[in-house]
Amino acid sequence: MRSAYADIAAEHEAIRTRWGDQHHPTGAHRGFALVRRLLQFLCDRAARRGRKTWRHILIEEVFEVLAEPADREAMRAELVQVGAVVVSMIEDLDRN
Repeated sequence: MRSAYADIAAEHEAIRTRWGDQHHPTGAHRGFALVRRLLQFLCDRAARRGRKTWRHILIEEVFEVLAEPADREAMRAELVQVGAVVVSMIEDLDRN
């Protein structure tokens, strides 16, 4: 089985090779908090109904990042969670 970590590292290196070090604004905004709450509700509802998907989990985590404009530590923690979800999703795809 291929390593999700190795594939991600290779893609990261390819991006750095092509574009160099990237520096962009985060694009986070407090206005995303409402969307985040809606996505959390939909994820929780899908879980209660036994219909939770990777889509629910991933998009909820992404919007948790986008809703943290002022707190860089919280944003970083949320990005780590996004990374963990992405790796888990890749591993699930590889297993199936």
